[in-house]
Amino acid sequence: MRRTHSRPPTTSIPELAANVSESFDLFKTHSKAILEGLRDEIVQNLIAGKRVNLFGLGILEPRTRKERMGHNPKTGEPLTVSAHRRIIFRASR
Repeated sequence: MRRTHSRPPTTSIPELAANVSESFDLFKTHSKAILEGLRDEIVQNLIAGKRVNLFGLGILEPRTRKERMGHNPKTGEPLTVSAHRRIIFRASR
């Protein structure tokens, strides 16, 4: 028996740009460029190891995970999971 997971609808950058352009009376191309520029700046800051505070939304923070022992779920064979960085999001209140 298969469980079906219903996902909420996803909004993409072009859809956000259309909404922003209507709200602020901008051209869609300008609002799309602003959103893509914002995305690129956030990514560059996270790559540089900086925290990004999106006021009223939350904080994006890069964290490093140490190397650890894991196992292959199929065979149960132990293996080493290498150290890596991940992005943590903490929502604001």
